[in-house]
Amino acid sequence: MFFALENLPKKIARRLKPSLRKKHHLERLVGPIGFWDELQEYQINCMKKLGLKPDHHFLDIGCGPLQGGIAFIDYLNTGKYVGVDYRLEPIEAGYKQILQKQLFHKNPVLIVSKNFGQDELAEKKFDFVWASQILYHLEDDLLDTCFNP
Repeated sequence: MFFALENLPKKIARRLKPSLRKKHHLERLVGPIGFWDELQEYQINCMKKLGLKPDHHFLDIGCGPLQGGIAFIDYLNTGKYVGVDYRLEPIEAGYKQILQKQLFHKNPVLIVSKNFGQDELAEKKFDFVWASQILYHLEDDLLDTCFNP
């Protein structure tokens, strides 16, 4: 009996195909599961409509494992992307993606920070600051830290 991979339950398909397992792991870090590609496309298209150009400096707050970040890094000129996240695991996953997608030459910067990069970025200026799917997860004191450095 033959089963096409796409007809198998997702849990079984992930066991048989490593790329599906990796994508599921990334989706679990950021959520919601099953919408990685759609949300990545939404994020880059949204920012382009808002005026993002390749030469802009871009800060991605709560960048996670780079759901949108990969598209931003690919679109932006070298050295224009900075991603900040509260946890190390998503940042490590993000760097793995950068290597996998061969975008290391774009020299993106990923920072683990408890205060949204305020210490690490000091006086650096950005043309755009993006915070997707993160703000509603934060406690009030962290929101204050984010918006009132």
